[in-house]
Amino acid sequence: MKGHTSCLKSLLDADADKDAKDSDRRTALMIAALNGHTACLKSLLDAGADKEAQNSDGETALIVAADNGHCSCVEALAQAGSKDVPDRYGTTVLMKGDNEQLKKKIAQTKSKASSLQHEVVDLTQLLTEKTQLLTTCEKSWNGAMMILPAVSIIFFCFLSSCGKENKEK
Repeated sequence: MKGHTSCLKSLLDADADKDAKDSDRRTALMIAALNGHTACLKSLLDAGADKEAQNSDGETALIVAADNGHCSCVEALAQAGSKDVPDRYGTTVLMKGDNEQLKKKIAQTKSKASSLQHEVVDLTQLLTEKTQLLTTCEKSWNGAMMILPAVSIIFFCFLSSCGKENKEK
């Protein structure tokens, strides 16, 4: 792969197996993470590559990126929803990453994801409330439109009777 994003995109467009594994059960996503090729990694993620695939040591692309100090790859994987799956030794990303900057980046990304999830829930609730309000208003408007002819007749009769009273006086 060697970071040749255009070649990778051509292969993906030709329906190449994005989750093919080598003899060590490494996928292209893991190799991109291993070498810090963030653009290739993002292309693979966009194509739907399996973020949770594990190599022969049980490592995911997220662990491979963290173990090799590739913060931008870790961030891209975390934003794409990669889970911190322990490898076959029970080691997680936060245990593997000796790099403090990397640990902070992972924690920040998780915090942002959680915050965005809460915002989506809040927006969904707001949209539901507004939809219910619009439905109520629409029903009220439709009801008003249905009684408008009756109100018009009553008003006309009222005006007609007022005119008769004024002529009689």
